[in-house]
Amino acid sequence: MKKKLFLLLFLFSAMQANDSYELGQGYSLVDSYLYVGGYFSTSYAQGTNTNGASLDDVSFLAYGSADKLSYLVEFESLNPYQYSFISQKSTQHGNIYAERVFAKYQINENYSLTAGKFYTPVGFWNEVPINVLRDTTSNPLTAEMLYPKLSTGVGLKYSLISDSVFELDILGQNSPDIDPKYNDSKIIQHLALSLTYTKDALSYKLSAGHYKEFEEAVIVDDGDNDEDDYFEEYETQKSDDVYNYLLFGFKYESENILIQSELGKQFLNNTTNIQYMGYIQGVYRYKEKHSFILRFEDYMDNEYEQNQDTFSVIGYTYRPIQPVAIKSEYQFHTLKNSDILLLSFSVLF
Repeated sequence: MKKKLFLLLFLFSAMQANDSYELGQGYSLVDSYLYVGGYFSTSYAQGTNTNGASLDDVSFLAYGSADKLSYLVEFESLNPYQYSFISQKSTQHGNIYAERVFAKYQINENYSLTAGKFYTPVGFWNEVPINVLRDTTSNPLTAEMLYPKLSTGVGLKYSLISDSVFELDILGQNSPDIDPKYNDSKIIQHLALSLTYTKDALSYKLSAGHYKEFEEAVIVDDGDNDEDDYFEEYETQKSDDVYNYLLFGFKYESENILIQSELGKQFLNNTTNIQYMGYIQGVYRYKEKHSFILRFEDYMDNEYEQNQDTFSVIGYTYRPIQPVAIKSEYQFHTLKNSDILLLSFSVLF
């Protein structure tokens, strides 16, 4: 694990040493054809049953474009180091996963086609999924539980721009994930549709989707007895469970104010699995470097025993420069022993 992390940190250091490099913009190796960059984030969490620090992720990016074609490859070490102040023990994970691997072709000014593994074009929150770019350390539950964060398939986007902007996203997946070890949902089939309408400072988004999960990913041992099974082969077993979801989003954004809200519902095998799940978040940005955040969330989930919670998130984010974020937030829950303090530090290279 140390060798892998050292390699990533060495690449970041080499980029910083170059006089032409600007933090957060990536380092150009071959004009616009190849850039390299990355990000990392660390966090501290303190609650009734939690008191620990972690290196949440270290990610390496390679991306570029040529005429109508662009691409991005992202490899990430997820939670490579965690330390608990309660048990006074640490855990280390050395695997590096393929988070995103995709190519995009701009057919014309209206149509584009994306193929590979990419963020599911559902909801507003999933448009800015990594810690350093978003306003809070935590994600609302709609982005964690309602739909798969990542999909491996083909996406078609249609955009019509006049005095307003209309966008249509269609996603199709009918295969296992490019990297079955790295995804929030182990999906083998996913169909999704999103409609977005934007006029001036207001945006509305309606998303619907259907997906199937496989029950497990079974490793086919290659006989090398290596601890690192990243390159092992997998067999997937289909599940009979079928999920469907609906999500409606609203966003208002001006120079200093962002108000964003999403409300969704999920069905499992023709029964209601998540009755409702939603949030509303307000962000006030003061002199570019300071952001004050207030978020309210509520949900009712039929799948778990503790199936309802209403909570609020109060946060503050300081950006000494745009690619660096120092965040703090406190969550107040109606569920017993669920209140938690979160601190994080993240950098985009």
